[in-house]
Amino acid sequence: MNRAGVDIGTNTMRLLIVDDDGVTLERLVEITGLGTGLDATGSLAEDAVDHTLEVLSTFGHTIADHDCGQVRVVATAASRDAYNGDEFIARVTDALGHRPEVIGGAEEARLAYAGAMAALDPPPGVTPVVVDIGGGSTEFVDAANAVSSRIGSVRITDRMLTERPVGFGRLVDTSRAIEAVLEAHPEPGVRYWMVGVAGTWTSIAGLLRGEYVVGEMHGSVVSRLELDRLVITLAATGFEATAELPGLHPKRARVILGGAMIAREAMRRFDVQEVTVSESDLLDALVL
Repeated sequence: MNRAGVDIGTNTMRLLIVDDDGVTLERLVEITGLGTGLDATGSLAEDAVDHTLEVLSTFGHTIADHDCGQVRVVATAASRDAYNGDEFIARVTDALGHRPEVIGGAEEARLAYAGAMAALDPPPGVTPVVVDIGGGSTEFVDAANAVSSRIGSVRITDRMLTERPVGFGRLVDTSRAIEAVLEAHPEPGVRYWMVGVAGTWTSIAGLLRGEYVVGEMHGSVVSRLELDRLVITLAATGFEATAELPGLHPKRARVILGGAMIAREAMRRFDVQEVTVSESDLLDALVL
């Protein structure tokens, strides 16, 4: 029996279909910017909703073409935070042919952890912590605890990073804003092994490599020094020039600086010098 998972994120729509043996039949990713402007207005913008529904309609046809016997669809921060979220979910059900579950931050974190740990083996003597930076929220999760914060690449961009280049003072203010909202409390004396999942981390890996190849970002290592340098480069680069950087999807140009700054704060808070990137995440956990 073929199985399908759909992740309706704040910035990105994703579909994964696997067969009985877990072999990937389809893996589709479309950036629709669903949650753009949500932080200021409290609602999902109609043009972003229309684009998202068009993409999800094509996902529905793909699921039907593969005769999937089991389908799980989840919607995350944008859908749960918007005051018109219920209306959006009803429209998604019509477009996709399957009703989404609007999951909370804790469930989102649990799924991200399950997906990442299914594809990685931690080194001995460390505590794995998975960091999932989405468009509207960021999750930290280890084997025992899950924390979700209402900050993500789209939300911090709308709030603090609407123009480029970004001056030093604005970078400092943005870092402080992220620090104030990001809820994660590492245990003293614990040696953490940090795993980064979702588009911000894979995009960072692609930028550092100079190319993005699906499947080849898995296992990439991002150092804190590399990330510091990347933030400085992105802050000094206009939106159009950012969209042309090798290794970055052009539709992520607007939000990648915000995501990279959240990633940097996550590393600082857990006092880690490196992050291992996983391309297996919440979406993979849905079909598992």
